[in-house]
Amino acid sequence: KKYILEFQEYLKNNYYSKDTQRTYIANTRKFLVDLEIKDITEITAIRLSDYKEYLISKKYAGQTINTKFESIRSFLKFLHYDKGINAPVVSEIENRIKINLPEIKLRVKDRFYRKELSIFEVKRILREIQKENNRFYVLRDTILIQLLASTGMRIFEALQLEIDQVITGRVEIMGKRNKIRTILIPITIIKQCKQYLKIRKELYLDNKKLFIDVHDKKIGKQICLLRLKKYGIAAKVKKDKLFLHNLRHFYTIDAIKQGEDLNTLAQNLGIESMEILKIYQARDIRKMQNETNKKGRRLNV
Repeated sequence: KKYILEFQEYLKNNYYSKDTQRTYIANTRKFLVDLEIKDITEITAIRLSDYKEYLISKKYAGQTINTKFESIRSFLKFLHYDKGINAPVVSEIENRIKINLPEIKLRVKDRFYRKELSIFEVKRILREIQKENNRFYVLRDTILIQLLASTGMRIFEALQLEIDQVITGRVEIMGKRNKIRTILIPITIIKQCKQYLKIRKELYLDNKKLFIDVHDKKIGKQICLLRLKKYGIAAKVKKDKLFLHNLRHFYTIDAIKQGEDLNTLAQNLGIESMEILKIYQARDIRKMQNETNKKGRRLNV
């Protein structure tokens, strides 16, 4: 129990999002309870393999099983780096640790096919924001939507930003697994941020964060989601499309359509696996094939 509490602090200190913290803690607790592990020496390769088979027998999806083992991996890293304790599945080679976990083969699915936002829907959402009476909210919420849609940032990454950083046109953000990457900010957003900063000063708001409320408090993911849903519903966008991560999908799809190199795109998005981008690419090929089929059918005699 003591280690679990300290593990949560470890995740927090390493900038894991609150959702990831909750998931990893819950998964680790369940693993220890399900296998009745009382001591670190009991975390062996055999027991982990048995746990994999148990999860498969319970009909857990491959992605869910993978997330559970990622949680266990992080817990074992915490024990190694913070406590100097190694489970039998952890070995150290040339100052690097290797964690022997069962391999989880995943068939990556295109879960968001037909839920993507079009450029016209994003523009309709932005037009709805302009109808706000309060200029502070118009600028803040416009910057939020445009930033996510034009850079592909995750929402927890955007919420890290300070307004002075964004105005420079170049920001460094901490992404998943503590990976730092540089993102360039479009000039349109920089101009809006300067107007936004002017209004903030007129309201005597001193908070350095980019996304704050009129009470000078930083806002969280839930507020951002509620604002997107409010404008999206008013813009007559389907409700199942109104989630913040969909703006990242929009950016990715648009970049592939514009012919951006997949390696460059992966760097911009801060992802390691090219499989995800290949899904989007295949989706584009599928549309091209449909168009080709239509042209072929026109020549039928």
